[in-house]
Amino acid sequence: VIEKEPKHTWDKVYIFFPSDNCIKYSLARNYPDQPYENLIEQKHKSQKSLQEVLGRKVHDLRFLQYSNLMHCGSYWDWDQPGGFIHVSPLTWGQSAKTCPAMNYYWNSKVPSNEYRVYREGLEYLLENAKPFGNDDGVELGVKVSSSDSDGVVQECSC
Repeated sequence: VIEKEPKHTWDKVYIFFPSDNCIKYSLARNYPDQPYENLIEQKHKSQKSLQEVLGRKVHDLRFLQYSNLMHCGSYWDWDQPGGFIHVSPLTWGQSAKTCPAMNYYWNSKVPSNEYRVYREGLEYLLENAKPFGNDDGVELGVKVSSSDSDGVVQECSC
């Protein structure tokens, strides 16, 4: 988006990262060729890079961490009719990049039960997130952003 529209801005972007403990004791198992210290270093470099790229493009930019490692996904306009949710449940022993995915659409006056569950899950994440760098048991990697009040995107950062 930034390359095609250099003046584009977002109202808010929330980016969730796995904690250092989550990387060390859980996610590192999916990357046996990399020491967990390298994965932790990559996480911190990613946060700094995202801050540089998005810092002047986003009105409300937050870097957060969370404690439940379950899904990666994308949320677009998740809080209103027309919304779209894409999720990939993490599968034991598999890389998050290759886990199967599911798509949910809010294409009626009320969202489906499945859509509501994932919407409520994101709301739970937002209520329980810790600031980036607070590793008191926080463990999930998810990216959430909203474009010009149009929608919210959630992508895995792990």
